[in-house]
Amino acid sequence: MAKVIETAGDKILLPIEDIDIDTNPVLVKKYQIRSVPTLLIVDVDGRELSRSVGVSSEDVVLRFLAS
Repeated sequence: MAKVIETAGDKILLPIEDIDIDTNPVLVKKYQIRSVPTLLIVDVDGRELSRSVGVSSEDVVLRFLAS
């Protein structure tokens, strides 16, 4: 998934954080991450607004981020 994000980087207008689930168990628990990859859109207060689970193409990721 990182490759898709990297390739689409110039088209993504949101800040992107890559979180390692092995070193961030607090975030895994907070957002109830059960599968990898998981993309989340969160607001400035850390509230989850949207979620996408599983590998996706660049087009799907861009549509998700635009929603």
